[in-house]
Amino acid sequence: MAATSLDSEASPCEMAKISAKDEPSSSSESSTSSEDSGMEALEGPNARVPKTPLAAQQQGHQGGQCEYAKKMKEAASRKRNDGGKAKVLALNNLKMEVKSETSDDSSSGSSSPTSSNSSSDSDEEEDDVCDSDLDAEEEVDQEVELGGDSGLKDLIFTQEKVPPDASYIGDWTGAPSIGSSGFNRFAARVMWNAGIGKPKKKASAEGDCPSMQPHQEAVAFLLHPQSPISRLLVDHPTGSGKTREMIKVLDNYYLDPRPKVPIFPKEPVCRNFYVELLCWPSRYRDFFACLRPQDATRACGHDDWRSCRSQLWDLREIPGNELKELCSNLRAVLEMKGWFYMGRMRRSRREAFRSRFPDEEAPAAPLRALRYTSAGGRHADLRPDGWPVSALLKVAFNRQRDGGNAYSNKVVIMDEVHNLVRSQTQYAEQLAKLRSLLSGASGTVLAGFTGTPILNKAMEGRQLLDIIKGASAPRGDGGFLSSFPMRPAGLFPTSLPRGVPDALLTPNLRRQFVRKVTLLAEPLKRYDAKRQKGLPERRLRAYCNLCVHFGSLHDGKNGSKARVLANMEACAPKLYAIATDVVDHEEKALVLVARNSGLLAFLEHLKERAATAEKPFHVATIDELAEFNSPGNLRGELFRVLVADAAQCSEGVSFFAVRRLHLADVPVTPSALVQSVGRAIRMYGHKGLLEHEQTVTTTMWVAVLPRWMRSPLSAWAFRAQKRREPEEMELGARRLLRSVMAVGLKDLPALKARIDSCGGGVADSTGRKAPLTPFAIAAFLEQIGMWEEAKVARQRVGSRPQGRQKQNPSRGGIGNSMKKKVTPSKLFAPKLEMKKEETKVKAEAKVKKELPPQKIKVFKIPGSSSRARQVATPQVILAGVSRDGTGCSTMPHSCDPQAAGSSVENRPLAALLDECKKASGAEGQPKDEAQPQHDDFVWERDPLIRALQCLYCAESATDAEKRLHLSPWSADEEALKNLSHSSREFVPALEELRKKAVDRAILLAAERRKKAGHEEVGQSEGESSAIDFSISDHNGEDGEVKKPFLPVGWRTETFRLKGRERREYIDPHGKRYRTLAEAKKAIDAERTRQNIANLLKQRVAKMDALAKIQTDIGQQELTPEAKADQNVKRQKLT
Repeated sequence: MAATSLDSEASPCEMAKISAKDEPSSSSESSTSSEDSGMEALEGPNARVPKTPLAAQQQGHQGGQCEYAKKMKEAASRKRNDGGKAKVLALNNLKMEVKSETSDDSSSGSSSPTSSNSSSDSDEEEDDVCDSDLDAEEEVDQEVELGGDSGLKDLIFTQEKVPPDASYIGDWTGAPSIGSSGFNRFAARVMWNAGIGKPKKKASAEGDCPSMQPHQEAVAFLLHPQSPISRLLVDHPTGSGKTREMIKVLDNYYLDPRPKVPIFPKEPVCRNFYVELLCWPSRYRDFFACLRPQDATRACGHDDWRSCRSQLWDLREIPGNELKELCSNLRAVLEMKGWFYMGRMRRSRREAFRSRFPDEEAPAAPLRALRYTSAGGRHADLRPDGWPVSALLKVAFNRQRDGGNAYSNKVVIMDEVHNLVRSQTQYAEQLAKLRSLLSGASGTVLAGFTGTPILNKAMEGRQLLDIIKGASAPRGDGGFLSSFPMRPAGLFPTSLPRGVPDALLTPNLRRQFVRKVTLLAEPLKRYDAKRQKGLPERRLRAYCNLCVHFGSLHDGKNGSKARVLANMEACAPKLYAIATDVVDHEEKALVLVARNSGLLAFLEHLKERAATAEKPFHVATIDELAEFNSPGNLRGELFRVLVADAAQCSEGVSFFAVRRLHLADVPVTPSALVQSVGRAIRMYGHKGLLEHEQTVTTTMWVAVLPRWMRSPLSAWAFRAQKRREPEEMELGARRLLRSVMAVGLKDLPALKARIDSCGGGVADSTGRKAPLTPFAIAAFLEQIGMWEEAKVARQRVGSRPQGRQKQNPSRGGIGNSMKKKVTPSKLFAPKLEMKKEETKVKAEAKVKKELPPQKIKVFKIPGSSSRARQVATPQVILAGVSRDGTGCSTMPHSCDPQAAGSSVENRPLAALLDECKKASGAEGQPKDEAQPQHDDFVWERDPLIRALQCLYCAESATDAEKRLHLSPWSADEEALKNLSHSSREFVPALEELRKKAVDRAILLAAERRKKAGHEEVGQSEGESSAIDFSISDHNGEDGEVKKPFLPVGWRTETFRLKGRERREYIDPHGKRYRTLAEAKKAIDAERTRQNIANLLKQRVAKMDALAKIQTDIGQQELTPEAKADQNVKRQKLT
């Protein structure tokens, strides 16, 4: 089907008016040298294209300032006078500071991007902002000015008709409408007749381009100008060659006049697209080679690039910096700067190319890769005159017909399209705008590629498919989805344990690939301190890796880098265990760890271990990715291990020949697990290794609490300890736990019931329980045998007998001796002078005391101009005195010392407290559920008494466990439980969505033919798919089908013993057999018993039938014929 040609929208005269009046001033700031350089590219073989900012800056460093840098400085100085705001834009991985336009663009409703790179490593609050899965916006591309009326005459207003592709053999004659129930069946027949999925001739000579796989052929066949399908969601597994599919689709529309807009989540993924575009043959690569022959020669490794134009160019030997430069040049050429103006191609450029290269074809429209944030940001905005701001999106744009949608009449290819439905991101506004534009675009070819169409929730798959279909699509889904849910053996390495990452995370599967590390000593102390503050699970997971905040890992003042690296095993046990595993195994490895989870500390520690190992090796980072993936590093000869940021490398990055994959952080969702594991499981990624070496063993590391602390009661006992040396805290917690359990209190509900029985349970005016009196606390401690602690509790309130004075339950039963200390002069700062604090100089600070000192309790009067002073903390609760965010007591706003004056001292304390109650609204107000109960006892210095008070005032044991954060599971374990639970919804929803694929029948048939030719492939040495899991009856012990000799009900189970994997055989009754010989013996005995039982049953049945016949003969009067018949039956039975 030929692409729609563009109608002539404006005459040259109208175009001249538009050029003179409506062109923004920013266009005049574009470098005219770009046009001249573009013309030079068509004038001589050594001509150069316009320099990219990266190339310009590199040349400026080598030989002074280039012309590009001068022009950028002049533009920045002009805009600085206009008062524009500065923003940081990442272009080609280089940060350049420019000024945003605030005159015309602000009125057009453009949204300014939020920079995700502005953060302070020294501030702990940096954890509140997640590492974004998307990059910020790019600079909007601008047009090159024309030279007067002669330039307007050079524009092409009548588009040539696109010639049909003679190589396309699909016949769609009589096809039903897309979305109808019979379209998928018709499309399968068309693909079958075209030979899609049938065996192809393999590449014979070295360097020949490998033939496309069936799933790649299907996408290239469906997304073609002569195909009725123009919108398609492509669900292919990670590492299956989706980038090559995208390149092939773009090559199909090479002569289509609509601009090509590939969209990617991050800048590294964009750069990887251009790398792949240099590798695989296409007409875009030929066009680049014509204009940049010196770069093409360097990329292909031959003097004549035309001799290998149909081959796969191996770029793995090119250094990283040089490869970046090649990608920048390729991007500049394909953008076709100076070829178009106001969306129209310049005739002189096209004719100059044809005259110089008569056997080559120039693309009919430019190609430029964008990020999601840019595609939904200012690039998609419209100017006041109705034209898009971006020069790229002006091509093929029709103001009257497109209805203000910049993405109408475009060819849009989206990688990792599941990011389109992402909601929890700082770029939600740009994504929402992009979703709306793509869904409402007309005349657009839209293809979304992903390995995980469901991101977090099951409904997201349906939502994503609806966006791809468009707002005006039919209700049916036929023809809108392509799915390939498998990884065939031979193309992909074997994933171990089998079933990772696509299977349901059953307990048996988790046992095989999850390694647990116990938190002890300082990591446990620091983790519990952070958990006590109520930190979210996301931030707590960082403390499962490292006991200090990652921002403090520096050599400056108050830095902890030297201390952590000197004692890595004690400060970061999980990271230490990963490093030990890497050192112990010589296989090529990949470690994914988040930056805020100790990436830098782990990298430094691993480098130290690598240098001192028995066989020293080198450690690579993402900057050495090209060297790590090179053929010379197939088995880790150059770099044995690469350490990468889990957030940065979660999508769009490939790691080749990796044998062992370590996940230092638990993925939040099943899709995140699939993406992370998929970085190492790539098609042809293990080419060159022996067959038994083509495996990827995944290990997920999880930090767990100590075994004795795996209950809310033990967590409460640890919380009740003073902040001292970690070993002493653990001993004290276990001693307290033994004391409590010795009196029959086995769990937290039993402990709370005992504590409740010691208190009065009387509620105050706010409806909350009054706290325990010190005497009640002492009585409880005596009941559980803690006499010393009880004695201390009694000494705190003096030696006066309890019954001598009437107690006030609302104030905790404190005597007058304590009440006298709480006077108005204690509450108001200006009346007292603060004593100078005594300073003690320590000879040597202990390195394990990392916790900062507790905040000094401050009583502050809101509205007072004087500073709040430090005072001694009273041991009572003041009802009506509110708490601020830090947990410190503050007086109500109505208690203004300026209004009260000096009469405050003459007022009784009771009247003052009553006024505070009324001013704070405590009377008659419902209890604040958002405020944790334990905040009321921050003034209590004794952690044991504070823990008792918090437990007593809680509504129930469950409420206390929630408010005090006493979970027996670590944040890593909680994340793993949530991941397992999500996989139970993820896998079935994904299977249901994939049933609607238009190429399902063709791809399954091709896979069956491949398996039929290789009998040993019946058990799928590749990774199992979701469909395989739905029809399999095993429980995922190690992903293998049960052995033939095992009867029904028997199963195998693997475990690790002394560092080695063991296997046990379990019968239906749960009895375990350690060796195969024992299992065979038991199976043989069971079969013998069953055979004897069956034989006896048959004999009994025969005897019963014989007795019945004899009975019938004796009781009935039978004819001679009937008697003869019964005799024959009796003879057969005997």
